[in-house]
Amino acid sequence: MTEEEKKEEVKEEEAEEVTSKPEESKKEKKKGMDGKTQFLLMGGAILFVIYLTFFVSTVAEPAVFGLKPAYFILLISVGLSLFVTIVYKLLTDQALLHEYRDQIKKYQAQMKDFKDEPEKMGEVNKKAMEVNMKMMKQNLKPMLVTILPFFAIFGWLRGVYDSTLVIPLSFHVPLSGLATGLGWIGTYIIFSMIFTTVFRKLMKVV
Repeated sequence: MTEEEKKEEVKEEEAEEVTSKPEESKKEKKKGMDGKTQFLLMGGAILFVIYLTFFVSTVAEPAVFGLKPAYFILLISVGLSLFVTIVYKLLTDQALLHEYRDQIKKYQAQMKDFKDEPEKMGEVNKKAMEVNMKMMKQNLKPMLVTILPFFAIFGWLRGVYDSTLVIPLSFHVPLSGLATGLGWIGTYIIFSMIFTTVFRKLMKVV
């Protein structure tokens, strides 16, 4: 191969690099837009359900099948926790999520090692944030599937137990004469945290 042919080959390679860079940057921008759009969609859906559940009046019949409020909410918590766990199991790539979780643990350990080196710690933190965004993208589809049943059930529970102390406590607020305790939402949160943890461990769901 002559020197002129070599020079022409080098020029062609440089031209290919120049033309490929804009395409790569466009792809990166598209990826960034996708992630941002999914994040905004997730946040908007959560805010919408919170508004509908807690600020919109709902009509509900107090039909609790003869069960005490605590027992009925216990059953609701078990059912919803199981439902959500199964949906996440089926609609997410669990092998990939386990890999992401291991990466985050590794980055967290590195950040502890670099606590005295702000620049390195910032780089590792950036990588951890990128992995967190990937995990959020994986969780978007199951969240959108489960959000409507949650809205319907939570709105109904609010109508039934809005002014009910589901789990009364044995002490009273000083000088007020008011009894204290957990309402339906507090009771549900406690039960659901317990059962969601149990079901996720049993089904090995991240």
